[in-house]
Amino acid sequence: TLDLQRCMMIPLASANVGSRLQEWHADSNRRRYEHIADQIDNTLGENETGLLLISERHQAQFPSDIEVFYVSPPALDEYRRWFQNWMDQQQSAAEAAKLSTENDPENGGDDGADADGATAEHETG
Repeated sequence: TLDLQRCMMIPLASANVGSRLQEWHADSNRRRYEHIADQIDNTLGENETGLLLISERHQAQFPSDIEVFYVSPPALDEYRRWFQNWMDQQQSAAEAAKLSTENDPENGGDDGADADGATAEHETG
């Protein structure tokens, strides 16, 4: 799958070739994770304990009679929280910039004036 990943990083002139590479990659990953699940099922005996170190994005489907515990280091959790906060900040900044642009009269935004250029006065009461 590593070779296919490298091929998919190269800009391709043909969408058909890119599509075919993605199909091969998906099929290769599917077969890989099926093999991992089969190996676990065939080698891990009843009441035995096993340890599998694998990416959190794995797609291995473990047999239903196996109890699975996912363990990750605290640093990974800290990174995830930092990344989520960063993404939230980026999204908020993008939304604020969009609102600022939409409300800017120089960019065709609404400045509160009507078609004649007069602004509406609000009564308080």
